[in-house]
Formats: sequence, C-alpha cells, structure tokens
Amino acid sequence: MKHDVTTLRTKKALAESLKNLMQSKPFSKITVSEITRDCGVNRKTFYCHFEDVYDLLKWMLEQEAIEVFKQFDLLVDYRDAIAFVMDYVDKNKHILNCAVDSVGRTGLKRFFYQDFIGIAHMMVDGIEREYGTHTSDEFRQFLC
Repeated sequence: MKHDVTTLRTKKALAESLKNLMQSKPFSKITVSEITRDCGVNRKTFYCHFEDVYDLLKWMLEQEAIEVFKQFDLLVDYRDAIAFVMDYVDKNKHILNCAVDSVGRTGLKRFFYQDFIGIAHMMVDGIEREYGTHTSDEFRQFLC
C-alpha cells in the first residue's frame, strides 16, 4: 500500500513538472532530463513509471480529466459532467493547446480514442439498466 502511495506521488510530481515546462516551451521540445531535473528525481525513476514524455502526458490528462469524468453518472449528472469538462478545458487551455500543437488534432483524438470508447460504453450500460436493451441498441448504433 505504501508503495502505491509513493508511486502515485512520484507520478503526480512528474506530471506537475511537465505542466510547468509546458508553460514556457513547446511539448515536443520537453525532454525527460528537464522533467526529472525540475521535480528532483532521476531518469531511471521516470522510466520506471512512463515509457516517454507522451506516456506521461496521456497519464496526466487521464488522471485530471478522463478518470474524474468517468465518476459522473452521465444519465443523471450529464450537465455537471459537461460543466466539469468545460471548466477543465478553460483552466488548462495552455497545456491542451500545447499538446495539440505537438501531436496534432488527429493525434490527440487517437490518443484518447480508447478512453472515450470506455465512456460511451459506460453510457450504454447505464441506458440498458435504466431503459432496457432496445434503447441501448439504438444508442450503440448512434455511436457507430
């Protein structure tokens, strides 16, 4: 349990360093060395947790947005979920723009494809529970 807490703390420190660096330079120019120097860990520690800087970016965005977004009951709290996403985008627009500039819109879309498919499946499952299989089949067709 203590190892998990330490791991999460280290990952969050690396993510915070990435955010700090993204304030002053393009994402594609940020190196693992700069990130580790900024947060005071060694390169080996970085590579114990992430494959590369892109992997860190994906983890950071998932932790901050996707995972929290998944906590909403989208059938009931969809307005709150949308408000959360809009607020997140507003507060983090520089970081998100930096990511889009580096990987492109298509790249970012591909980056999160599985996450959004997971959210869509959660919605379908909720619709199935709430309204029955017939309605969820229609929604699945809508998604495809």
